[in-house]
Amino acid sequence: MLNHQPLGKSAPSIFSTKVHFLLLLIASTTCFCQDKEEWHVRDVTVASFFDPGISYEKSIGKFQTLYAQAFAGLSFFASYSPEYGIKSDVYFDPGVTLQYRYYYNFKGREARGKYTEMNSLNYVSAVVGTVFSAGGITENDYTDERRLVTMVGAVWGFQRNYRKRFSLGINVGPGLGFGKASVYDHSGTLTSKTVSRFTLISNTSLGFWLNKRDE
Repeated sequence: MLNHQPLGKSAPSIFSTKVHFLLLLIASTTCFCQDKEEWHVRDVTVASFFDPGISYEKSIGKFQTLYAQAFAGLSFFASYSPEYGIKSDVYFDPGVTLQYRYYYNFKGREARGKYTEMNSLNYVSAVVGTVFSAGGITENDYTDERRLVTMVGAVWGFQRNYRKRFSLGINVGPGLGFGKASVYDHSGTLTSKTVSRFTLISNTSLGFWLNKRDE
């Protein structure tokens, strides 16, 4: 003869187990979601000594920032001709740049235990910048006067803002530069006109981040 337990005694035990499991699942999911929400970029201010300047990065969404920098870019120019020999010059070009950055490797660096604070990540970025340049836009630019040169492009880069405030940033990518140049036309007359050329956009920044440590 089978020994059946009354339903009134066994049902509460099964129901209680299911409720506890459901509550545990909800709690685990909630904690997981809270951890996900902690993955974010932040506002960062950096003073750089190479190229000299200051930058401000503003968080505008998950893994997205707007980056603005005012700087004095170091430029080096060198040329050679049989008539004039070697000609070289070193000068600073004041300028500004604006970038939209998307940081793509936050989760990967977190999973490997890498440092990610202060947006110490890799990114891709759309770039637009203007410099007040003393150098020629093209090889046939004969003006010695400074002029505005604008560059637009896309870059890949990374930055590391270390715990002891040291900041390192590097980016590189293709771009298009354009501005006024003095060139000889087909009749041999020196004229001023807008010219453009494809170029390589690159930047190396060394400096110190200025945020409060307890932010």
